[in-house]
Amino acid sequence: DTGYDKGPVLVWGSGGLIKEYLPEARVIKKPEDAQGEEIEAVIVDRSAAKRKPNRAVESYLATNRDRFESSNPVDKFEVYTRKSQQPSEDGE
Repeated sequence: DTGYDKGPVLVWGSGGLIKEYLPEARVIKKPEDAQGEEIEAVIVDRSAAKRKPNRAVESYLATNRDRFESSNPVDKFEVYTRKSQQPSEDGE
């Protein structure tokens, strides 16, 4: 259990399908819908991304790219998961 299936999951396209696979996740379509919670994962349906740009999700990923890592694509989906919080070497 990674915990990604429980927190806010930002989805660009195919939100209903993602909800079926992650029934306990709070599927959101806009970053601001997280209401201050850290988004745990971002799932991008590549076919939806080609058809209908989503500037809010694109901007969120660009701004937070250092906080997420790309997983191997799953079928037509790109999956980005929040990096685990590692303490820095200087103890901060």
